[in-house]
Amino acid sequence: MSHHCHTPCSLAASGSGHSAFPWFGMDIGGTLVKLVYFEPKDITAEEELEEVENLKSIRRYLTSNTAYGKTGVRDVHLELHNLTICGRTGNLHFIRFPTAAMHRFIQMGRDKHFSSLHTTLCATGGGAYKFENDFRTMADLELLKLDELDCLIQGLLYIDSVGFNGHPECYYFENPSDTQNCIKSPCCLDNLFPMLLVNIGSGVSLLAVYTKDNYKRVTGTSLGGGTFLGLCCLLTGCETFEEALEMASKGDSTNVDKLVKDIYGGDYQRFGLQGSAVASSFGHMMSKEKRDSISKEDLARATLVTITNNIGSIARMCAVNEVCYVFVCVCVCVCVCVCFCVCICMLSTAAVSICLATLGFSTVLPCSLVIKQHCTGLSGCTEHHQSRNSQQYPENKCFFFKSH
Repeated sequence: MSHHCHTPCSLAASGSGHSAFPWFGMDIGGTLVKLVYFEPKDITAEEELEEVENLKSIRRYLTSNTAYGKTGVRDVHLELHNLTICGRTGNLHFIRFPTAAMHRFIQMGRDKHFSSLHTTLCATGGGAYKFENDFRTMADLELLKLDELDCLIQGLLYIDSVGFNGHPECYYFENPSDTQNCIKSPCCLDNLFPMLLVNIGSGVSLLAVYTKDNYKRVTGTSLGGGTFLGLCCLLTGCETFEEALEMASKGDSTNVDKLVKDIYGGDYQRFGLQGSAVASSFGHMMSKEKRDSISKEDLARATLVTITNNIGSIARMCAVNEVCYVFVCVCVCVCVCVCFCVCICMLSTAAVSICLATLGFSTVLPCSLVIKQHCTGLSGCTEHHQSRNSQQYPENKCFFFKSH
């Protein structure tokens, strides 16, 4: 099946070619709203004189704050500098807040009279449908809804083309099962098709992508980032995604999971199963003695391992069936904006709106450790077709997108 998402300037307004600011767009997810804002840095003196005070106020508000109310956050460390988008140069800012706070965001848009600057906003994600009527009735704004999977693919290609302030976005782990010698290495996305794109959000979707315009959704799983956070909240009492990750980074999942060596006394050599492989997630929790000896950190770590191992196993099976490379875009329910894909789309009236397709699962520490220590997890997710260029990508590797 062929799908197409508009290219950056395919919807450009006719005339001068310069579209009215502000430029921003939203991915309204099941748990988080991710917003990206383009701050122009090449405003001419004439443009500055013509700018209305309302537009200046919005720009100051978005760029001078790192927190908005109690739950909104701008991730300064992910800012992209000096990008040229549709002929304009500026910076990209990434902002996130819980979807539960959407009505407060809409109210803020009404209070700041955003509809006096734009009447239409670009948005993707399920919330673009869920909150469409609220935007219309509460703030006099229309949503131009863009398919989130179209945005994901176009965004992946876009963010790879611009990189992260001079650094590549795509990487893989060399020696993933060797904790001492595991190295993160950059990878260029030249000649990447076909690929399996694993989009980890509250849930997970796996896409087989044959060209930039042709893809299909192969499968998915409900066990994703939302599952990780939800279970951690139940098991450990944590309240935020960051807290759950911090706890997981300090835990030992082998205190919770039953390993192959716990059953066989070592490796299961006949089938090449290492003794360190997980045989039963949370398998030790059948024992009261084990339950009494574990920590909340152990439970958080075991939850992370369980979710990532499951996703890795599904991804590998799909990659073998589809004969393609695996690319993982991590985008969990409560994002820390480490991985993002941006799709640039333009409106004929509102000009440019930047639609964030995925903002990141913070895999920096905990998930990286899972990748290093569990070869049945996200490492080695695919075997490459023999006809492919063996020098293009290292054998048996899973590629990731994340900001440095």
